[in-house]
Amino acid sequence: KALELELRVLDVLTDNVKKENFNSFIDDDSAKILRMEAFSLLQQSREDGSHPTGARQRFKLLIRAGRMDQSLLDDMMAFPAMIASLGIGSWSELGAAEYRLRNRDYVRAVRKFNAFFKRGNAPRNLDLSHYRYRWAVAAYKAQFFQTSASVLEKLLRRKKLTKDMDKMASKLLYYAYSELESKKGSAINQKALRKAARAFVRKNPDDT
Repeated sequence: KALELELRVLDVLTDNVKKENFNSFIDDDSAKILRMEAFSLLQQSREDGSHPTGARQRFKLLIRAGRMDQSLLDDMMAFPAMIASLGIGSWSELGAAEYRLRNRDYVRAVRKFNAFFKRGNAPRNLDLSHYRYRWAVAAYKAQFFQTSASVLEKLLRRKKLTKDMDKMASKLLYYAYSELESKKGSAINQKALRKAARAFVRKNPDDT
């Protein structure tokens, strides 16, 4: 079975796949094959500079079939620029946001993260906490400190946040309110800053 999968991938990379393969029912095995094919095509495109059109077809099939899960999403974000170029709805928005952030284009990254989360059509089984935090980082780097604080406040209210994420988000929230206070202090911000400072110290006791 493993050999069969490898041969299928070779067929894809040599453009030797029949068109009707894209129209069959997507069961677990079909989803696995489509996923392998898609990422093989992305890798090939990264190496030779071609546009991964075949990968776009496969990702769209997986998404339409409700096969988007945490593993697939995180693997897709290993190729942010390519995912951004595929035109696969909100997932391309997220890919563009990640690409912009990694290349320090913070203002455009904020816009792309905002566009992604504004759609609000991600499956409920996905944990997007990591990408919400990345959104807050982009906003902070772009000096949109209020936006960063607002994103972090919502993130920190989420249940089942990992301990590391809770610590990082609490620290960045303190920084965001500190920057706001240095630029235009207010009684409301001072109260938020004191609260964020207490949370930062409590959750990060070893932070020098």
